[in-house]
Amino acid sequence: MRESVPSPATAAQLAAAAARRSKPHTCKDCGAHPETPCIQASDGRHLCAACAYIHRLRTRQQEAAAASRQAAEQAARLLADEHLLVLAVDYTPGEPTASGNPRPPAAARITAIDRDGTPVCDRTLRLTGPRTPGAPAHATDPAETTADPHRPAHRPHRPGLDRE
Repeated sequence: MRESVPSPATAAQLAAAAARRSKPHTCKDCGAHPETPCIQASDGRHLCAACAYIHRLRTRQQEAAAASRQAAEQAARLLADEHLLVLAVDYTPGEPTASGNPRPPAAARITAIDRDGTPVCDRTLRLTGPRTPGAPAHATDPAETTADPHRPAHRPHRPGLDRE
């Protein structure tokens, strides 16, 4: 940080300016006397710019730690559920047009595993029309995949768990 250049004002002028100030110019954290008014922190203290920045960083660190604890608790609750499925989707990019413009993904490989790591579903679905280039040859039409009238499209077949 650069050093500040001393003011050419006289001591009497500086005292008069200090008397006219309406906002505090003394940092409650480090005791500095900055030339600009101190910043009021979330807890009501008036801090210099450096201390206010450090205060904001510490606040963000506390918020991030709390969010991390909440995420860990949520993960533990999810992993304890015996009906947990983990879903991964990998997209196959579509071939660009003749002019080089990108096309939407041509296919998506959907993989689902249960909490023990046993694969439940591993399918590649075509996301474009049958004549659109770029989709793998083994990709299936989504309408054909979800055609089973006894099972909702959003619920994959889970051996031993389907009660029909």
